[in-house]
This record gives sequence, structure tokens and C-alpha cells, in this order.
Amino acid sequence: MSDQQTVTVQKLLSKQTVEKLDTAITKGNMEQLRKQMEKLFTFKNIFNMHDDHLIGLAECIIDIARAKDIDEELNMQEQYAHNRIQRYQERKKKIVKTNQWMKVAGYNDKVKKLDTEYQVWVYDSGFQFSMFQMYSMICNIIRLVREYRKAGAK
Repeated sequence: MSDQQTVTVQKLLSKQTVEKLDTAITKGNMEQLRKQMEKLFTFKNIFNMHDDHLIGLAECIIDIARAKDIDEELNMQEQYAHNRIQRYQERKKKIVKTNQWMKVAGYNDKVKKLDTEYQVWVYDSGFQFSMFQMYSMICNIIRLVREYRKAGAK
């Protein structure tokens, strides 16, 4: 584990970070939460993330940092995140396939075609993609925390 990764994990799980995230969530202050998350991650990763997913990511960090049994918490969070990522991928594949079929088959229902194209956008760039990003970031955090703990830091 690199020194940069070690510092990142220590900062993520620090009491100060957890308290700031928890306070912003409790007060419903999305601007403050977004600022705190931008400090932890890059602006690029956080900028397009939906507020609900930003809260979910922050709550995951809080849960890991406050867990009595960190290994159990990591396993639980990882299993949930992987299941949600798999479900996202399956649904995206299905809607993309439907959209492609409609184009090739010359499907005439313009409203249904527009709806399907919108659904593809939702999975490529919209709400569902934001959720996918959140779960991917959670998996990355879990990996970093495990590496940090394996390196001897408890």
C-alpha cells in the first residue's frame, strides 16, 4: 500500500471526517456535504453524483469508521455493493439491447422509442449511472481499508 493510499484511508476513517460528514447529513446541508466529499475525493467524481448517492457514500464511510467489527462491516457493505453493481449491469444490458432492437427493427412507436432512449441515458449518464459510481467507489474504499488493515494498521 502506498503512502498516499495510507493517508487517504486514515483521512477517510478519521473521527474528524466522520463527524463532519455526519453533521452535514443530519442538518441536511448538501452544500457542506458536497464540499467535504470533494476534499476526500476528486471534484470530478463528486460533481455529477446525485444527492441521494452522495449521502449513501458518506453514510457508508461513517458506518465503516464507527463499526465495532470492521471486517464484518466491510464484508456486508461489499456484498451489497457487488449485488447492486451486478443488478445495474444486467438492467443496463437489457435496456441497451431493447434500444438496439428498436432501431434495427424499425420500431414505429415514437414515444416508446424516446422512452427507451431516455432509459439508456439514465444508465449511461443519469441517476442509475450515479448510483453505479457510488457503489464502485464503495468497493474501492473497502479495498483500500482492507489493504490498510492488512498492512498492520488497525
